[in-house]
Amino acid sequence: MSRLSFNADLPVSTLIDLGLTSEYQEVFQREFVYGSQRALELGLQPVEDVPDILVDFDDFEAVIKECHEKKIFPMYWQQRTWAPDGYRWNQNGLNYCWSWSGVAALLDMLAAEGRPTPQLAPVTAGGAVGWANKGNYLDSFVEWVRNDGIAPAEFVPNMFERNYRQYKEGWKEAAKGFRLRNILDTNRRAGTREMMRQVLSILKLGRPQYAAWNRLSHAMEIIGMLWTPGKWMNITLVIRNSHDETEPIEMYGENATPDEAIGFMSSEPT
Repeated sequence: MSRLSFNADLPVSTLIDLGLTSEYQEVFQREFVYGSQRALELGLQPVEDVPDILVDFDDFEAVIKECHEKKIFPMYWQQRTWAPDGYRWNQNGLNYCWSWSGVAALLDMLAAEGRPTPQLAPVTAGGAVGWANKGNYLDSFVEWVRNDGIAPAEFVPNMFERNYRQYKEGWKEAAKGFRLRNILDTNRRAGTREMMRQVLSILKLGRPQYAAWNRLSHAMEIIGMLWTPGKWMNITLVIRNSHDETEPIEMYGENATPDEAIGFMSSEPT
């Protein structure tokens, strides 16, 4: 089955009709500035501070090709672990794309580390918004998952239950087994081309990115990149959405550039 492919430069109303996003505001523009003291306190290390990490623009095609040949991109980890072909990742109408996409990235990071990837329940991050059905900052989710973690699905009566009083005893302790440790932040203020370079530089390390697009008011997980001559920058992002798709989607065009992309690098040891 061929993947859905979207031109992100289309009008937002068209992208809503195509199912890429919804009309509701599910994510807010980042709360803490890239490289600020508060961002650093959250563990958001600027990718530009990491020596020799950035891919040269002239090397894009070769790097992308190598990452597919050697199955380095998270899209390959994902297909082998918690989200095989045909698996549906579905927020089911909750305004929780910020949690579903973040938990997807957490699971793919765990897979890359060789750790177990039990089904986790994104709804257990609802405490970050007081258990309300509303949007959130990516920064807020990062803080939650670094401190509190995400509980396995076995502790919730269903994947969409926001009443934490219905969760099984021990869910908070179990969640602490699935926390973030090291994170890389990207600099959207550097421009769209530079942002895409930073995105690829993290992907080539085999790590997913927890990402948001302000234009769409939506968060998704970046799991790969394609070399597609003729499209903007000759590239296409491979993304996992949370609208009941059975496969990743592809998104291209300058507006495919995320406004935030946070690389999940390693987990907190248990």
